[in-house]
Amino acid sequence: MAFSAADIADALAAGLQQAADACDAEQSPFGIDALEEVALHPLLAAGLRTHGFGAALEQRYPAARAVLKKRSHGERCDLVVTPDGRSLRACDDAPDLFAPADALPIEEALWIEVKTARIFHADGANARYSAELFGAPSEDIVRLGSAGVANAMFVLVMFARTEEDGRAHVAEWERTLLEE
Repeated sequence: MAFSAADIADALAAGLQQAADACDAEQSPFGIDALEEVALHPLLAAGLRTHGFGAALEQRYPAARAVLKKRSHGERCDLVVTPDGRSLRACDDAPDLFAPADALPIEEALWIEVKTARIFHADGANARYSAELFGAPSEDIVRLGSAGVANAMFVLVMFARTEEDGRAHVAEWERTLLEE
């Protein structure tokens, strides 16, 4: 199953923009940049759903399901996306009369890991910015490569001072990852 990276990116951006607009409309003293990464996941999922995708939060990777039978154990992925709003059918799901007939096997879904990097927090400069940008993302990329999924995407949600600064930092991040 082919997913369009551009369509996914547009849907994710729309989810964040809708939430940012809501903060602006209520004249909140804090924007979405004050949210922790996990709090952004439902906003990203809402954008995907608005654009016709199915989106499930915190799903266990297929490789973890094969080894660890307890549903509460194993590494999880931030977002799992299906086309046309379809639901997921896990390989370990027992046959069910009430399960949607068109459910997509989890192996065919798009698995997205999300990381955030922000230059500032609400209380000032973020001393962990470099670690957020250069540390954890590479770990997630490695995890996606060994998770037993066919379709994977890494999403970096960056809160920078300006778009120009953000682009420069992403370019440096890409160079560093390629060197690694």
